[in-house]
Amino acid sequence: MPYAKIEKSGCCERHGSVQIRISMYLEPGDARYDECHIQVVDTTSTEYLEGYQGKVYKSGLPIDFGAYQLWHNSLPKVWRNTSFHNHFIYADPDITDNEIKSLMDFHLPNFYKAWCDSKNLRSGWATETRIRPLRYDEVDEPSNFALRKEQAEERVASLTEISSKSTLEGRTFPATEIDVGVNTLDAGDTDSLGDTYILVGNPANDAGTIDYAELYTYDNLYEDTKIGTFYGSSTSYTNRDYELIGDADGAPDTFSGLDIDVETGDFIGFFANDSYIVVTEGGEAGYYYKTGDQFDAGTQTYTLRSGDSFWLYGTGESAPVVEAPTVTTQAATYKEDITARLNGQISDDGGEACQYRFRYKKSGGAYSYTTWTGAKTTGQTFYENISSLSTGSLYYFNAQAKNSAGEGAWGGELSFTTKPAKPTNVAATTNLSDKVVVTWNKSTGATGYKVYEGVNLLDTLGDVATYDDNAAAAPTITPGDAVASDGTSFEHVSLSLSGEGTSNGATRTYKVVAFNATGDSDDSATDTGYRVPGALTYQWQRSDADSDADYNTD
Repeated sequence: MPYAKIEKSGCCERHGSVQIRISMYLEPGDARYDECHIQVVDTTSTEYLEGYQGKVYKSGLPIDFGAYQLWHNSLPKVWRNTSFHNHFIYADPDITDNEIKSLMDFHLPNFYKAWCDSKNLRSGWATETRIRPLRYDEVDEPSNFALRKEQAEERVASLTEISSKSTLEGRTFPATEIDVGVNTLDAGDTDSLGDTYILVGNPANDAGTIDYAELYTYDNLYEDTKIGTFYGSSTSYTNRDYELIGDADGAPDTFSGLDIDVETGDFIGFFANDSYIVVTEGGEAGYYYKTGDQFDAGTQTYTLRSGDSFWLYGTGESAPVVEAPTVTTQAATYKEDITARLNGQISDDGGEACQYRFRYKKSGGAYSYTTWTGAKTTGQTFYENISSLSTGSLYYFNAQAKNSAGEGAWGGELSFTTKPAKPTNVAATTNLSDKVVVTWNKSTGATGYKVYEGVNLLDTLGDVATYDDNAAAAPTITPGDAVASDGTSFEHVSLSLSGEGTSNGATRTYKVVAFNATGDSDDSATDTGYRVPGALTYQWQRSDADSDADYNTD
């Protein structure tokens, strides 16, 4: 039963994503098992470590390739199970081991089906999963990308020995649109590795993405193998894009799931630290070479080996025709007194991920613009938080998106109103006997006010700036004690009063909140007020007889 496992030499951080290489292997009884279970040179043997003793050029290439082959064929061998295919996936830094295993379970049977049918292994790549990964270094803010890159590197370092076995029946899918390079070989010579090689035969027939490659070398390649595209002329070439492949097995290796930019007329090339490439001599367009790893090294000058070729071939899909995107402006949310959140949605991305922005203005004012940001596709929503707005004011806004085809039209314009500012100069009276009057300065854009005593709502008012609290506690009067003289005067009775007095009504704490259709303002500052006693008058009363009843004012 075929199985798959992670090949860590081909795993790395790539454009802010986690690049994961899944290598697929066969077991005895699987179709064409003997093509992958092969004898390879034992690189730990004394004979291998002593090296080839024949004459070589300064470059290290054998002068007599036939003698080199005889020596190489005589070296001790060991049996090795090489991969029948290698597939790359690109994932977010938070991808789990279970999610990786699910992807293995999905891809393995399809590639094995293509292998069994002796079809190009790219045809085993499910069409619906051929979604180009986002390049976050091109669309994210630098600080956001730096964090994402760090997280991706940490996830690569934590990848475990995940494996999967095929238990499903696979199917094959449509083939390719772009092709570049050469996939035939008539072995006649070798060329040493440690150089960067560029094939000039069969340049790319279209622009798009190379997502599948085949590479044939004489021995195993280790660690730093890279495949990519180059552009230029004469002897000057520049690397456009590449992928780190990792280890390769020497025989024709196949890799799918790659993400390598290619333009019409580009050439395909590769670099590896060790081993030899097998060269077809004569009758070919030739190839260029330069010592060392020239990927991502800018424009370099190369040397031509005319008429020869080697097996390096790439296929992929033509770039879609990209059109300017369209957006839908969505209602603002989280509307406060000086802040709000503007919202939008990508209606149609036009064929690639889009950046977005908003413009907004106070009624009667000029537009302000947010910066271009993000990487959104059809159906995805986006937002921007804005601040430093005017309180209680009407604002208009809309959204826009852009991609490589240009800026799309602005979405429909919507509006929102900010909440009013809290009322100021709240004051409560302390000099009235019948009520407490609360006053305040109005807030711009408010349509009404709420007056509170502590946490208790007293009343909800319209667009006014005063409130009478007739329910405030009344002041109190203490009557005291009356004393009348008893036999101290022939002509009159002396009357006196002691212990009488007055007290203010209970103090109340007031605050005011402004509101409009958007919502309530923050609470105002508080002030205290109370009722006071009015002017006092005294009235003496007496009874008609010597009793405590029937008092009158005569």
